[in-house]
This record gives sequence, structure tokens and C-alpha cells, in this order.
Amino acid sequence: MRLSVRRDDLEDQVREILTEEEAHEIIDYLARFDEKLAKNWKKRNANNKERLTSGNPREVCQVAKGLMRLKKQRKKPLSNSDRRQLQKAFRLLAEELGRVLDEEAEVMEDKLREACRDSLAA
Repeated sequence: MRLSVRRDDLEDQVREILTEEEAHEIIDYLARFDEKLAKNWKKRNANNKERLTSGNPREVCQVAKGLMRLKKQRKKPLSNSDRRQLQKAFRLLAEELGRVLDEEAEVMEDKLREACRDSLAA
């Protein structure tokens, strides 16, 4: 894929890929993060959209962990929007962390989901 960005906008638009140390910190953050998402669907959806487009891996972790918690707590399944956001959050994290830690994205996604489930079970 080729991406064109004006040189003046480069620092605001593109961030460097994580280092190996930062990748491990993100995985730890995902396991430790313990904040609940908004109960109101519209507010939660808007907040999650903003977090997913932020490019900040910690904010993407917040979406993933929060929706995993919601999924575990609810008796009914997640809404289509919540489910898509959960999938996108794990995909974004798995692609970058997998590249940094030399793992296949699918394997990394399984590890991330497991880290979430383990921390929610504790």
C-alpha cells in the first residue's frame, strides 16, 4: 500500500511503529486496564470510534478490553456495531504487535484475546 502525506503534516498524521519493548507494554496494559465503557450505546459507540481512529494503541486496548468486559457481563450478545468495533480493535492491535514481535496476526490476536479473558476471569 502506498500512502501520500504532505511533509508538513507528517508528524501529525503518521507515528512510528512500536518497539518490541513498547509492544510488550501494550500487552501488559491490555491485561491490566480496568475501566468500564459508557453504558449508553450512542456515547459508547462514539467514544470507541474516536479511540479506534486515534492511532494510539492504548486507546485501542481500551476499546478491546471494555467490549470484552461488556460481552462477558451481558446476557444477550453484543450489538453489531459493538461486535465490529471489538473485531477491529483486536485486528489493529494484532497486526502491529504481530509485526513487531514477529508473530502471525492471527496468532497474536488469539494471544491478545486470551490476555483479556484471563484478566477478566481473575
